[in-house]
Amino acid sequence: MSTPLLLFLLAFIACGAFALVLSGVCSQPRSWVVSSAALGYLLAGTAIWWLTPVAWPLSFPQTLAASMDSRTYGHPVEHYAESLLAVMLVACVCGSAVFSAITAFGGRAVRRGTGRPLGQH
Repeated sequence: MSTPLLLFLLAFIACGAFALVLSGVCSQPRSWVVSSAALGYLLAGTAIWWLTPVAWPLSFPQTLAASMDSRTYGHPVEHYAESLLAVMLVACVCGSAVFSAITAFGGRAVRRGTGRPLGQH
């Protein structure tokens, strides 16, 4: 069970590093961009878990264990658990990147004044 968690942790750290780079490039407060990256990571993972079919009988900790143990859970369950965790990991990274980019570049656009309504000068 520790290997999937380690992969999620490494991806989370990489997303935080990406958010730090974005905050430097766009001159945004680090705390905002990194916080939004963490929020995007968690929301995307939660969304994928909520989209898991109702027929999936295992909890999240059991899914982590099943992704590494075909002897106990059987090969079909192990394969589905691995696939589910892979999709969740990709969604977490994408959610983190999107949230941190919106925070970094959106704040930059607001500071420049490009978000004004039409007709105002």
